Amino acid sequence: MSNQNIFKNAAEILYKDEKKKKKEKELRNSLINELGDEIEPKHILYSSNEELMKMKDEKNRKNKDIPTSLTDNSVSNEDNDVLRGGISHTKINQIEPKDKKFENEVKKRETALEISNDNQIAKNFLNIFAGPDATGMLNIAQGNEDSNYTKNSTKLLNINDNNLYDYKNGEIKKFKEHIENKVQEQFKDFGYNLNEIEGRIYHDNSAPIKRIKNDDSFKKALIKNKDKILNGENFTTRFKKKSPLKTSNLHNAFGSVDFLNSGMDNNGNLHLYMFDTYDFNANEGPLIEAGRRQMLKGNLKGNFSIHDIVLTKDELDKIWNKK
Repeated sequence: MSNQNIFKNAAEILYKDEKKKKKEKELRNSLINELGDEIEPKHILYSSNEELMKMKDEKNRKNKDIPTSLTDNSVSNEDNDVLRGGISHTKINQIEPKDKKFENEVKKRETALEISNDNQIAKNFLNIFAGPDATGMLNIAQGNEDSNYTKNSTKLLNINDNNLYDYKNGEIKKFKEHIENKVQEQFKDFGYNLNEIEGRIYHDNSAPIKRIKNDDSFKKALIKNKDKILNGENFTTRFKKKSPLKTSNLHNAFGSVDFLNSGMDNNGNLHLYMFDTYDFNANEGPLIEAGRRQMLKGNLKGNFSIHDIVLTKDELDKIWNKK
């Protein structure tokens, strides 16, 4: 049985015991949609349903004194299409359902994502079948980051955080334009202001980087891009999906990533910064589509990550000279 089928069956079992929580989630999504642009990201992530209900009542009270023409959805208003904090009523309403089978698969995976937000059993299943990095990155997007996963890392408020460009005496500063352009492009459908998108630098002694350095896709990318690396060029690669019997941890967590090449130091150590954005592209499979819809609803918060990878001369020699 494939990992996807196992996870799907686990989600269906958990769903039967989570009807009450599902109703609470549905109520929450409905309240967020009704509050519209008046709601801030902090409310989406941290406010209780009771607090959202109070905000809705307050909004309704204010609207009683406003002319109908200003609250009518048919009125053209540029701000109606502006996405704030990862939520867009316009985008959600414009999603065109595909065939019934696809929509059912998307719904099941959305349910699994929602359940994993506050159910430890679901998190354990996810960690086993999707992998520690896929689980760690999802937790961060849900606002429930695991301190064990983020150990040996630096949190960034946004792409303009001084902690980013002062890191290692400004070593990342030369990649500022690339980082800004990529973040803006990848999150354009979700409408974040650039200053709302948080990030994190994982240090070279962190557990995620140890897994990356041991990954076959990473090693093959180093071999394939040897000339670019030696010429100081950046390169892009994709973590491959493994067989059904093996966890595709890095594929599930990152997929396609950029390697920003900071070159070699005097000791022959190679310094690479693996850069990625946590987002979901349109027009892909049910699992990615489920994540995209959850992000559009504000249940997942987009972010970016930079992994500070240092490869010693000995490590490079073993990879490049491997027969």
